[in-house]
Amino acid sequence: MSTERRNPPFPSYSDSELRKLLTDVQHGTAIHPRLSDLLVHLGYLEQRSCGLYLTLKAHRLIRRPEDQA
Repeated sequence: MSTERRNPPFPSYSDSELRKLLTDVQHGTAIHPRLSDLLVHLGYLEQRSCGLYLTLKAHRLIRRPEDQA
């Protein structure tokens, strides 16, 4: 049994949902405070004094072509 992680040939539903959520946050959509805390913990958002900002990790996920997700 291989411990190597394989990328699926198509983007998963969760990747699509995460991309949509991060895009909405990028455009200023308000999200639940617990969800923003989770996204900060996972490294997709950064909490600053004037709001939430996407990290480089989030920008890379959003910009990645659908066929490479």
